[in-house]
Amino acid sequence: MDEAVGHAAFLARPPRRGDGPAGPGGHAPATPPLAETAGSAYLRRHAAGSAAMNWFTGFVVYFLVWWTVLFAVLPIGVQPDSEGDTATGGWRGAPQAPGLLKKALLTTLISAVIWAGLAWVINSPWLSFREGWLAMPTN
Repeated sequence: MDEAVGHAAFLARPPRRGDGPAGPGGHAPATPPLAETAGSAYLRRHAAGSAAMNWFTGFVVYFLVWWTVLFAVLPIGVQPDSEGDTATGGWRGAPQAPGLLKKALLTTLISAVIWAGLAWVINSPWLSFREGWLAMPTN
């Protein structure tokens, strides 16, 4: 086998334990346990089951719920103009009085209730992938 081809095959494969620089006695140094790695603080914090929704995630979830509810609320109470006023540029089918402020307030109230339910489910141990019936099996 050509040396260049063998070297390219070596570089293409994922690194394996023992590929690092040789330590004392010609052996590669042992990799540190998970508790000593750079991301261990994040893992320790979330491994204890403290996966509470922070303010940014809460805002993003509320924003998504608000827009979804808005599109569900928009058609409520719409009375289309069957004639249309060509003098003012009105089109047939455009709502006569859309009531967007009332719909925005209704959307905000409904979204708050849905968001509160979602926040409770997300923060509760009822739906947890760390413990309970949805948890990954441990060996």
